[in-house]
Amino acid sequence: MRIISVLMTACSLLSCSSKHSEGNATDASAASATGAGGTGGAGGAELTSSGNGGESASQSSGGPSTALFPLVDGMVWSYNVTKVGNGGPCSEGSFTASIAATSDVDGKHAFKLPSWCDALTEPDTFAAGVGDEVFQRLHGSWEPLLDGVIEDGHTWLLDGVEYRWKSLGTQTVKGQKHKDCWGAQRNDLTLNYDIYCRGIGPLKHHRQTGADGNDAVLD
Repeated sequence: MRIISVLMTACSLLSCSSKHSEGNATDASAASATGAGGTGGAGGAELTSSGNGGESASQSSGGPSTALFPLVDGMVWSYNVTKVGNGGPCSEGSFTASIAATSDVDGKHAFKLPSWCDALTEPDTFAAGVGDEVFQRLHGSWEPLLDGVIEDGHTWLLDGVEYRWKSLGTQTVKGQKHKDCWGAQRNDLTLNYDIYCRGIGPLKHHRQTGADGNDAVLD
């Protein structure tokens, strides 16, 4: 989507919680940080709301969804990847990825999604839970990528790291307003976070260690 040294840098910047994701329904493999990949650390980059109003529409070719992270076969996201500071391991430019359904894995219907960061070459594997709950395949088991209790300040654990929901209200990207957005912040020393908006899914991925990293913002 590079040599070992580049991937080691990617682990530093992308938090590598999905390094051990399963790239397919049966075999464990190194995988991308599309969904979790580390989210914003306490005291890190600030997540703020951007006003009120405006409706967002699902990008799913399979029909509208009201989930924070719609797992629908054929759902497509296009991101503009830029550098933070001197940049990170991910190439700049446009990236488009779509969800593909796979077979059931340990009682859950699995979906694969390539990473927006080309330094990580294998797709992540996800599964929908109840409501807004989303699981990610890590270390041969399912772990909660997104906790289903959507409340400001609510925390959960993914791969042994604490994450926290932050209510962000309406977010505006390229003049389009997206309502009911939430930041998933990773509570560690990284400055990593993801923003999800209802019916849209991941609106932004921010990966940063120190002064350098990458942003991926929905086109």
